[in-house]
Formats: sequence, C-alpha cells, structure tokens
Amino acid sequence: MSGTALTPWAFRSKAWTARTSAKLAAALGCPAQPSDQLLECLMAKPAADIIGQDATFQEWGDHPMCVFSMAQEPAGPGAFLDKHPAAAAAAGPASDVPLVIGFTSDEGGIVAIQPYNDFSMLLAEAPTSVPNQQTYKRGGKSHVQEDYKILDSRYILV
Repeated sequence: MSGTALTPWAFRSKAWTARTSAKLAAALGCPAQPSDQLLECLMAKPAADIIGQDATFQEWGDHPMCVFSMAQEPAGPGAFLDKHPAAAAAAGPASDVPLVIGFTSDEGGIVAIQPYNDFSMLLAEAPTSVPNQQTYKRGGKSHVQEDYKILDSRYILV
C-alpha cells in the first residue's frame, strides 16, 4: 500500500517494459519476440517462477523495489490501461468508484530493513547503493569518485 499511479516507480515506459520483458524472457527461456510467443511462454510458467526472477533485475539490495509494475498497453478492446495515469487523471475521472486512502506505521520498512540489519554494508557500498536507493540517474563503480562528492554534500559519510 505505497504510492499512487502517479509515483514514478509505479508506472513504466514502453521502452523500459520492452527491455525488462526481454531480460525476463531470457531468464525464463522464453522468446522475447514476437510478443504473442513471449506471452504464450510466460502464461505457461508458474507465477512463482516469474516472481522468482525479481533478483535478476536488482542492482543492489532491494533496488529496484518494484520490478513488475504497471505499463501502458495499446488502446483497443480489452485494454486495461491504455494511457499514462497522469493523462487519464488530467482528462477527468476515469471511473466513478469508491476511493480508499490509507497509510501504515511501517511505511518504507521494505527499503529500510536491509541497512537496519547491517548498516556496515550500506556504508561500504555507499557509492553504489545510495544513488540506487535514492533513484539517482547515476551510480555504479565507474562514477565512484563523483558520487562520493555528491553523497558527501548531502549526507555525512563516516
């Protein structure tokens, strides 16, 4: 129960979805193209096998947190989400349905649990883990010195 359809990690671009689908296909031994064969292959896989590939996409710890998220599909009969949620919201109410809004006392716990359990790991991997956790565009070993400068200006590094 976190975020909304307008949260950046909750909705992915077509390009991101295509890259992720190809990577998932390779991990599961499915053809990436044509898409109808990919769909047929994925539909034959147990859900646990698909969800079990989550770690294939992770750069560090639990990032990205949500590998499988909403994506825009082509408009047509049976389409569930055929426009970006921001465009749908701007166009007016999509559906007249009840709305539930809430929060939990442990919001963000899924992100915090790993460094909480082993903070030394977070410090040792700060140049790569913090940019990923903060969803910076950069990060990774090739940018370590520059990332340290960015992190040092925003956080206290021990």
